Parts: sequence; structure tokens; C-alpha cells
Amino acid sequence: MSAIVGNEYSLPEEPGGTHETWGSRIARLEHDAVSYEALLDNMSSGLAVYRAVDEGGDFVITNINKAGERISRAGREELIGRRVCEAFPGAVEFGLLEVLREVWRTGEPQRHGPSLYRDARITHWAENYVYRLPNHDVVAIYDDVGDRERALTGLRASEERFRALADGLPIGLYRTTAEGQILYVNRALHAMLGYPDKEAMLRQRAGVDYADPSDRQRFLDAMERVGVCHGFESRCRTVDGRLIWIRESARVVRNPDGAPLYFEGTAEDITDQKEATTAAHEAEQTFRRFADVVSDVIYRYDVRANRYDFISPAFERLTGLSREELTPDPVRLTRRFVHAGDAKRLYRSLYERFRQGPGKGPLQIDYRVVTKDGRVLWVSDRIDLEFGPDGAIQRMNGVIRDITDLKQAEQEREHLACQLSERVKELNCLSSVSTALGRTEGPLAAIVSAAVTPLPTGMRFPALAAARVVLRGEEASTPGFQPTAWRMEAPLRVNETSEGRVEICYVAAPPPDAGAPFLPEEAHLLEEVAERIARRVERWDVTEALRASEERYRDLVEKARIGILIDDAQGRFRYFNDTFAAMFGYSREEMSNQTIETIVHPLDLERVVAQHQGRVKGSAPSAHYEFMGIRKDRLPIHVEVDALELREADHVVGTRSYVWDISERKAAEKERERLIDELKGALAKVKTLSGLLPICANCKRIRDDTGYWQQVETYIHHRSDADFSHGICPDCMSKLYPDYADAISPDSGHSG
Repeated sequence: MSAIVGNEYSLPEEPGGTHETWGSRIARLEHDAVSYEALLDNMSSGLAVYRAVDEGGDFVITNINKAGERISRAGREELIGRRVCEAFPGAVEFGLLEVLREVWRTGEPQRHGPSLYRDARITHWAENYVYRLPNHDVVAIYDDVGDRERALTGLRASEERFRALADGLPIGLYRTTAEGQILYVNRALHAMLGYPDKEAMLRQRAGVDYADPSDRQRFLDAMERVGVCHGFESRCRTVDGRLIWIRESARVVRNPDGAPLYFEGTAEDITDQKEATTAAHEAEQTFRRFADVVSDVIYRYDVRANRYDFISPAFERLTGLSREELTPDPVRLTRRFVHAGDAKRLYRSLYERFRQGPGKGPLQIDYRVVTKDGRVLWVSDRIDLEFGPDGAIQRMNGVIRDITDLKQAEQEREHLACQLSERVKELNCLSSVSTALGRTEGPLAAIVSAAVTPLPTGMRFPALAAARVVLRGEEASTPGFQPTAWRMEAPLRVNETSEGRVEICYVAAPPPDAGAPFLPEEAHLLEEVAERIARRVERWDVTEALRASEERYRDLVEKARIGILIDDAQGRFRYFNDTFAAMFGYSREEMSNQTIETIVHPLDLERVVAQHQGRVKGSAPSAHYEFMGIRKDRLPIHVEVDALELREADHVVGTRSYVWDISERKAAEKERERLIDELKGALAKVKTLSGLLPICANCKRIRDDTGYWQQVETYIHHRSDADFSHGICPDCMSKLYPDYADAISPDSGHSG
């Protein structure tokens, strides 16, 4: 360049008449290059020059200023001459390489970013302005915008948070102008009024949602008058036609000159509150009407203020004290109508409950009150306690119920329970006495002694009681018995005759508050025990007499000449005497194993079993019949039976039979029948002599059919089986032999 300047080569004249040589031009250009170099090095933005290689496929860094070195964190010597992707490995992901190619190809400048560049060496936010030089080199001017991006990111995040906060608030937010333009609404407000989205509501005019159009003017008047309004309530109509209550709070936002710009405020749906308030008011009225008629006293007492916030009219009906009398000093009046005997217990329970603090549930306590006219009533007080944040008691809410009748019923129940307990003891005592008297083993004295043993347990004070029984000169007593002043007795009358007594006494004095030593029920118990012992003695006497009688009758039955049999419903033998066993040829032991089937002949078995079943079923209560039996030696025996049914508790349980051996009678009857048959044959023959017989009036001969006269003996002998023996009758004897007749007459003592 210096050679060119030294040759003083003249350049063409500049327009306007200025003539400059090559040397001066080069000097100026060098000066300008230095100036531009200084300018570039002092730029705050980074600048890099890229030259296309590979037909624009890649670029080589040809220059970079100091700001570029600082932003890239690399020196010129590390960057110049290197390809873009070598110097900046993240250029492809960053998007810069594609922008360089596009600008080199089209010549149109482009902005790139801000975008995040990241490689192993650096990470930063960068914004690039890329353009092409006339020589087709591409220049990128870029800045590290990390601080700005972080700030913007923070602002955007903050804006999103506040926007999300505003949209997430359950109350509506709005911004409107006085002319009615809606500038902003949050999600809660447009949802509250039924709009599908914000844009739909922004297209409306403020105030169109008021159910009463005059409410908009009232709102504007309030804002104009004081610039703010709080708790402005109005009814609005939603998009779907529903009416809701809205409460608004708003303020005027002004410009620096004080002119109003817009209104911003909140809107809250208070429909539920309004309805709840209405419902609460109605509920309060219902509660007051209920409290006016209910018999329970309902109250709300402010402990700190010593004041009843509410007490129902039932208080006056219960105590006779007016509610006005409670007003001056409720504590003093309460102490006045609470019974003195229960006051300490009531207040101790309250203070203990106060000390426990919240979370323990209501306090339920019964106590007595004294009415204005002096009556004593029992009440049940259920108290719910309200505690403040400091844990101190604030209020008492309660219900007082008159339980006088219930208490009286409880007292009566306790009295009845006590009486029942005594009766149970008495019944247990009587049960034990009956059990002892029900024994059948042992002598009478032991039975009576066992019966008197449980008697002290039926008394009110069994530990102090002892008993004694005296019967027919003998006595038995429980341990520790001795006659004392606390004694009673009952006579033992057996068959209307006094045979002794039963005594009960307390061996030590009963408790002082016991009253009379013995209750009337205990006296009745003693009499009942004496009566039962007497009846047992009577049964013992009867049993002994029966036992003696039974022995006599048993001997009679066992020795009876007729058989006696008792069997059950199945025909099993339960009792029989020796005569019955011997009748069938069995011993007593052998007969015990027999049944009806084994002693009845097969020919008569069906009939006998039918007779037995008829009696068991009640269709034949008694029967008299005969049957043929089978003895042990298999010989037949004829028996005659009288059978009766046996009953227990209206049920037939078997039969009682009286059995006779009629075998001899049956044989005699058979013989008689034989003789009768023979006699009948004889009589048949005797009939041939019937009719008119011619007999001689003198010699008594009979004329036969042929006309001959025969002796009577001959005539009958030939016509029957009869034979004759001859004698003389007394009359003939007297006529024929008078001398002998006198000698053999009956009066002489001789027989002929």
C-alpha cells in the first residue's frame, strides 16, 4: 500500500471537483479502518463476521470484536479461522447455522432469538441480528440477554402467578369504565354470571346483569360521591335467567391528574349467605316458637358477662321465677334455686369440666331445684360448653328437663328391686327348704334339720341370723343359735295338733336404721317354712302308715290265689305276683323276661293283643275275657282275665289284670258237655216210652203193643237202657211189715 502511495498515482476526480490521489485515499481508508476497528471493539454488542464455505453449507469465522470474545468466553485466536460448528458446537441446536445459511442465500437480514445457547463451555441467552455484506460475508451482531430474559421470565412467571391467582380466586374481579366498558374479568366472575368465557362477558356492557337497572345508577352515584363503595348488594340475573345476590366492593382508579380512568373491584356471590341468613332467621323464629311451647328449659349463658343470652319461658313454668328476676345477677339467683344438698356437687362438676377444657363433650348432671313456692323438683341438665381461643370458658348452652316423675319412678323401682331381692332370697330359701323336705332317705329328724338350715339366708341380715326347729321333743338348730330379744317363732301344727315350733333370731343387734328386726314378709316366710315342715311331717306319718299297710297288703297280694299282673303300654311286665308266675310254670326271675306274646297261645294272640291295645288307646277301658295260654312246659292253660287301664296324668300307661287259672273249670265244662251229650242221647231213647201206656190198676202191669201184659220192670228194660234194683218204700213197709217199720223210722235214729 505504501508503494502505491509513493507513486503519487492520481485517482479520478470525485464528483464536486475534489481530486484525491491513491495514496491519500489509502491513508484515509487505513485511518477509517482503525477508527472502525476501535468502534467495533468498544461496542457492547458482540460482532462476528462469517465467510461461507462449502457453497454455503458451513461458515468460517473471519473476525470477532472484544464484546464477542467476552460473550463467547473465547479469544480471537481461538475463534478466527474456525468453522462455526467447531467454535460453537451448539450452533445447530441454537438455530444460528440455519439463519446464517438463509441470510447468505437470500441477502435478507433476520433476527434470531432470544434463544438459549448451550454447549460444554458456555450457557447463555443470546439475541442475534444477522445481515449480509456486499462481499457476501455474513455479519452477526448479538447480545447476551440472559439478565433481561431472566427478568422477563420472572415477570412472566409473576404475571402468570398473579393471573392464576386472580383466576383462581373464588370471588369475582373486574375492571370497568364509568361508561360501562368492561376491561377485565376473572374466571370466577364470568362463571358466577353464567358466561361461557371471559371474551363473552367482555363484549357486554357493565350493568346489564343487574336485575334492577337502577342498581347501576346507585353504584355510580356511590363511586362519584366517595370514590369507593363497600358491601354494595344487589340482585343480578345470570345468563340462564337465575337470580343471584351479589356483594361488590370497588374503588376509582385515577390518572396523575386525578381524572377517573376506571373502576376496579370485587364481586361475591352471597346467594347462599342470603338464603342461609333467611333460613337462620326462620330457624330462629321456629326455635323461639318451639322454645315457647316445649316443656324443657333451653338456655344460653354468657359466663364472662354473667348474662343469659336466651332462656325459654319454660324456666318460669318450672321454677316460678320470672326471666326478669334472672337479669340482675344470674349466678346469685341460680344459687338460690339450686337445692343446697346438691349445689356443691353441681358446681364441683362444672369447675372440673371447665378445667378439662374443650373436646370432652357435654356435661350431663342431675340435681334438685327449689321452686319459688318451695317445691323440690329433680332436673336433668345437659350442658354444652363453648371455650375461647385462650381455652377459657365463654358460654354454656343447655337443656334442663324436669325428671321428678322419673326420679320418683326410679326410687319406686329401687324400692321394688329391694323388695324383689328380698323376695328372691325368700324364694331361694323356700326352694332350699323344699329341696331338703323332698328327700326320702334318712330319718325324719335329719330331713327336718336340713330343712331349717337355709332359713337364715331368707332374712335381711343373714350373717346375724340363726334358726332352730323343735319337733316332738327333739330339736335341731343352725350354728350359733341362742334365744335373744330379736326373735320370732311359728308353730308346727301337724294334723291340727301342735307338735313343736320353728324359731329364727338375730344373735346380735341389727343395724340401728333397720327399724323393726323382722319384716312382715319375713314373718310370713317363717310361717310358710313351718307350714311346709308340718306338711312334710304329715306326709311322713302317712307314708309310714302306708308302708305298714303296704306290707300287709303286699303279703295279701303275693299270697292271693289269683294271678295279678301289671304291664306297660308295650306289653312288658312291670309287676306280677307269685301265683301268676306259677300259673304259667315260671319262677319270678324267669317271668320277668316274658311278655304277652310268650304266654298267649298263637290261636288267641291276635285277639289278646287287640284287647290290650284297645285299653292302651282308651277305646276299651276294661275288659273281661278268656284266652288259652302256653306254660313254660308248652302245655296249654285256660285263663280268665279281668283287665283295667292304668292312668297317669290323664294318659294310659298300661293295664292291671287279674288272672284265674280255669283249666279245671274248662275240663269240668268239657265233661259236663260230654254228659249233656250222653243225656241228650238217653233222652232221645226215653222218648220211645212217651205217650198213653195201658197199666193195670191193681197189679200195675203194662200191656205192650202185641196185647201181652208185662211187668213194669220188663217193659222199661226192653225199651231203654235202664236197669232196676228192688226195695220197699216206707208206706209199703208200714202196711206189709209194721213191726219192722217202727224200728227203722227216721225218729228212731236208724236208717234203712
